[in-house]
Amino acid sequence: MTFSVRQFAPGDQAFVLDLIPRLSRVDLPPWQDRGTMDVFNQKEIQQAMADMPDDAALLIAEDEQHSPAGFIYLTTEADFFSGEKKGYISDVVVAEQFEGQGVGRLLLAAAEDWTRGQGYHLLTLFVFANNERARRTYEKAGFQPEVVKYTRELD
Repeated sequence: MTFSVRQFAPGDQAFVLDLIPRLSRVDLPPWQDRGTMDVFNQKEIQQAMADMPDDAALLIAEDEQHSPAGFIYLTTEADFFSGEKKGYISDVVVAEQFEGQGVGRLLLAAAEDWTRGQGYHLLTLFVFANNERARRTYEKAGFQPEVVKYTRELD
């Protein structure tokens, strides 16, 4: 099956919102709450869909029949140390029925194109340490760990 990537259109809103819970359906640390994460992610995406910032993009992957297969939401961040602008993958989600078909890799490649188009030379993202499948995908796409965040839950 062949997939392509295009800009978000208003008719994609329900598809995107329906995929939001997949972001929290991973092995989370015990101090993270799925419901809280879902509400946060939904608000962030709804705001972007309503008023997309100039330095952001929401891209949709679709199959040959124009059925949506996944999305990626990209924003701009400043590097912590240099202040240099860089691309940031806020969210990337593939619909369950399209997993393992290259949709995630295609969305990551589109993110690289968008980042270059913005004139940035760095593209970053965060991933939960226990999300091995996503980490393997990112590493196969050339991403490398940069920092490791440690958290301690206190009594």
